This record gives sequence, C-alpha cells and structure tokens, in this order.
Amino acid sequence: MRRTVVVALLALTTATLGACSGEEAAPEASASATTVSTIPEPDQGQAAALLGKLATIDQSLNEDKSISRARDQCTSLLADARGEGGTGTLGDQVRSRFTADHLTDEQAQAVADAIMSGGWCVEQ
Repeated sequence: MRRTVVVALLALTTATLGACSGEEAAPEASASATTVSTIPEPDQGQAAALLGKLATIDQSLNEDKSISRARDQCTSLLADARGEGGTGTLGDQVRSRFTADHLTDEQAQAVADAIMSGGWCVEQ
C-alpha cells in the first residue's frame, strides 16, 4: 500500500511539474494513426462508370474489389508513364492484380484504358 502511494505521488508530481513548466508534451505517435493514401480514388460516379466498363470487358470484373484493384493498377500505370514501371507485361499485371488469369492481353489493355480514361487516375 505504501509503495503504491509513493508511486502515485511521484507520477502526480511529475505530471504537475510538466504542466507548470509551460511546455506541452509532444503527442505520442499512435500505432493506429491514419495514413494518407496517395493512390488516386474515383468518386462514386467514377467508380460506377468504371465498374460498368469493367463489366463490358469481362463480367467477373464487376465487383466491389475491382475498385481497389483498379486504384492499385492506376499507381502502376502512372509509374510506367514516368518510366518507373516494374517488371512484367501489362497483361500479366492486370491478370495478377484482378485475379483473372483468363483475361487476354487485349482485355487487359481494355482494363488499363478504362482506368486511365475515368478522369481519376492522375498524379497527385
């Protein structure tokens, strides 16, 4: 009991002295701090239009996950445009990212075109 009181008084004294010094304690970094994404994101209308275009390319692409996959593909397309692209062909990237091994190279190009023509896939 006596030890608990001493520890509590020390903590209170430290807190009081810190407050009296006029300096505010720096906020601690939170593990759950929100990270700001630099990946472009379509608004609701652009997302609906994108899903419509993807559905005309292949019905399996008409799902909510396709929006986040398109955002990821957008970053790859923008990197390619800057000459910073990774390895693999566009077809391989799209098939892998959209988990659609059955897409042809022409369909993959159509997916990329749909992403780039939506007005939201731009450098930020």
